[in-house]
Amino acid sequence: TEEWRKKYAGLPSPRNMYAAFVSTMDEMIGKVLTHLDEQGLSENTLVVFQSDHGHSTEERTHFGGGNAGPYRGAKGCLFEGGIRVPAIVSWPGTIPQNEVRDQLATGCDWFPTLAEYCEIPLPARQFDGRSLKAAIQNNADSPHDSFYWHLGGGNNPQWVVRQGDWKLLGNPQDRSSNTPVEHSGGLYLVNLKEDIGETRNLAEDHPEKLEELLKLRDEYLDSLK
Repeated sequence: TEEWRKKYAGLPSPRNMYAAFVSTMDEMIGKVLTHLDEQGLSENTLVVFQSDHGHSTEERTHFGGGNAGPYRGAKGCLFEGGIRVPAIVSWPGTIPQNEVRDQLATGCDWFPTLAEYCEIPLPARQFDGRSLKAAIQNNADSPHDSFYWHLGGGNNPQWVVRQGDWKLLGNPQDRSSNTPVEHSGGLYLVNLKEDIGETRNLAEDHPEKLEELLKLRDEYLDSLK
């Protein structure tokens, strides 16, 4: 809105436009939440707010303006800056307040989570998502022992397999900068606990972990068939 464009007019481009967009969204979402309060529906409504990817550096977003903080990457890549996003969940009187969870979860998890909260049985089929209810209510462990991401088609799609703190990227790209990714044959291995910025490729230092995660990836691909 024009109000927020004027508010951030002094910031350099494209940060000024990004800031105006975020503040406009914040204002509009606030109106939705205020409406729930006014209608007496807040304690009967589970609200989930989550981005589906990191900040964009595309032409249509003026080539950037966002910031992933300590994380490498942006929208369109599988470094943490592209896939690690915050989520805010609210349900007054039902879920804990003013608490933080940092277990591995994905956007796919919200469907089975909402189904469990609503006591609706899921169809008998395979889902990528797992319910987060236990993690939200009791800070239980992540429902995922591992997870697999796949982005793009053709002969060299980007992919990631993660297990615990270990993460193996295939054909990695960094959309947040023009810095080339130093990979080994298209493979980039990191330990997120030790290197949250994914700055160093450990593929040559940990060949046994590399093989373990490659095998896990094969299992995921077989399951998709």
